[in-house]
Amino acid sequence: MPRGLSDEYLAFLSAVYVRVVEVGQRAPIQDLEQVTGTKQATLKGHLRAARQRGFLTKVEGKAGGQLTDKAHNILKRIQPGGTTAEDAR
Repeated sequence: MPRGLSDEYLAFLSAVYVRVVEVGQRAPIQDLEQVTGTKQATLKGHLRAARQRGFLTKVEGKAGGQLTDKAHNILKRIQPGGTTAEDAR
């Protein structure tokens, strides 16, 4: 597992990833690479760490997953106003 990845970063990355998948992007990791400037292999490792640390559910064989309660709690704590994008819907 990559070292030095904060819970806040992994929760935020997971939320962005879930949103990219939800809007129907066919290559979410590629899209994240373009936005963040981070290599796809690195992003995959970070998302794997997010799953291992309980921020993102596992999905076999395809892009996706859902944010866990653990991720939602962190996002509420770090976002101004204390709400997640999902809460705002």
